[in-house]
Amino acid sequence: MRDIRQLDSAYSISDRPTILVRHQAILVNIDPIRAVILRHRCIVFPGMPSDVATHLEATFVANMAESPDAPFEFTYAVACCLPSMLTFDL
Repeated sequence: MRDIRQLDSAYSISDRPTILVRHQAILVNIDPIRAVILRHRCIVFPGMPSDVATHLEATFVANMAESPDAPFEFTYAVACCLPSMLTFDL
């Protein structure tokens, strides 16, 4: 429960992007994406802009088509991280 509270801005100590790997889940908090990735599903918290949700879904589908044997949770984790990484200036 403590880990899930870190995904809620009301309980979060900082606004730093985080990816927490736990025994049965990967928790992603990369503004504006807040999600819990399980073995066969991804739970996305409400409040994400619709264009980000559309891009997230399209990236996930493209990654699944490219690597159909890749584990679901890793494919979705990559889809969650890509939009945020593309916004940083390197």
